Amino acid sequence: MVLAAVQYPEGKDQRILTVDLSDTDGFVLTRKFYVQNGYDEEGQIPGFWAARDANVIFRKAL
Repeated sequence: MVLAAVQYPEGKDQRILTVDLSDTDGFVLTRKFYVQNGYDEEGQIPGFWAARDANVIFRKAL
């Protein structure tokens, strides 16, 4: 597994980060990673990626 670091440019007014992920079984560990790193699941959009593949939206306040 490859983990990426996020860097925030200084002097910018960022307030939140968002991540969009699939709700399929192949993304279970990825979704768990984001929850463990302070992201909250804000909602889902059914059928976003495919007929039975919702978009899961995660958010983290900065």
